[in-house]
Amino acid sequence: MTVETWHESLAWQLGVTRESSRELVRRSRALIEENHRLLDENYRLRQQRASIVGSTPAHR
Repeated sequence: MTVETWHESLAWQLGVTRESSRELVRRSRALIEENHRLLDENYRLRQQRASIVGSTPAHR
């Protein structure tokens, strides 16, 4: 393998690694957004449950 071939191979591998890294970043961001959405939904549901439980005569 010549130095030029080796450099081309490294450049190609770097390109593949960069694209893979970008895809992982995109997927991570999507998962973080979904997690925040689920946490918000969970918070709202807990508030609703607390208001329902707090207004029933058995819990007064």
